[in-house]
Amino acid sequence: MKRLYVHVGAALGVTLLLSIPALSQITQPARHTATVIGTVTDVNGGVIPNATVVLREAQNNQPPTILATRNGLFQFNDVAPGSTFQLRISAKDFSDWTSPLITVHPGQFNIVTGIQLRIATARTIVDVHYDPVEVATEQFKLKKSSAYSESFRIFSFL
Repeated sequence: MKRLYVHVGAALGVTLLLSIPALSQITQPARHTATVIGTVTDVNGGVIPNATVVLREAQNNQPPTILATRNGLFQFNDVAPGSTFQLRISAKDFSDWTSPLITVHPGQFNIVTGIQLRIATARTIVDVHYDPVEVATEQFKLKKSSAYSESFRIFSFL
């Protein structure tokens, strides 16, 4: 009889122990936000560390901004579901990248793919200004030089 009580007590203890995780799952409220994650890479698949990632929502005047990790990873938590947004990513020596419009749903874990930054193209700025005195001086030098060449050619012909 004593042995029966031990077995029943052990079974009851194991049942209670196994039911605790199930109870904690029931009591957790449903997530009403979404998560957006991704990896910033270049066109060759190499990760780009410390890229600036901005989550631009139409309704938000101050979009959240984060830096990607040294592995190029980023994650926005608590994104408002149902809102339409775009990611804008920038990094030193790379052209900016903007995602297509994305809409997330409550509890969604959205992985943004296809983030490939291209190396920025070189830009050259030429500053042109007109100075009439400088132009006249250069024209005079050219005429003087060509007159000297002409007279040299005449002397060499003789």
